[in-house]
Amino acid sequence: MSVICRRLEPGEEGAYRRLHLESLLTFPDNFGTRYEDQRLVERLPFEDFISTASEDNFVFGAFAERELLAIAGFRREGRPKTRHRGEIVQMFVSPAAQGRRIGEMLLRSVVEAAFFLPGVESIELSAVADNEAARKLYERVGFTTYGIRRRHFKSGDRYWDQRFMELHRETYRPRF
Repeated sequence: MSVICRRLEPGEEGAYRRLHLESLLTFPDNFGTRYEDQRLVERLPFEDFISTASEDNFVFGAFAERELLAIAGFRREGRPKTRHRGEIVQMFVSPAAQGRRIGEMLLRSVVEAAFFLPGVESIELSAVADNEAARKLYERVGFTTYGIRRRHFKSGDRYWDQRFMELHRETYRPRF
């Protein structure tokens, strides 16, 4: 199966929304938002970014044929003193597509698109601290941990720690 990674285009908001909601159902402990809340939102922020082809905020997808298998969003900081930074969010590879390095190919595509933007020098991301598969993927691409926030998320009596990672343009090494 041939997989391509590319930026989602206007008209693909529905495919993004379906996969984003699937991510929250499939791995509810790995995201700070809940399916129950997100499904009620009429229009998600990244749906607007896709429909307007926002330069600084975008979603990439991994496609096999026309099927969207994975998503990863990038959100650039908006304040003048923080525009040199951005964040990767909503990284998700559908279970049927896992184990084939699609996540790495997608993540590298997003990183390279972000670093192509004038002035972007560093990218941050975060993941639930005990998500070892995510940590290993992010480290393979070159992200390093700069901190772990204890009890970052809470639901009922349960807490999750969050790992925060960063990658700088000058240390990134493309692989594909």
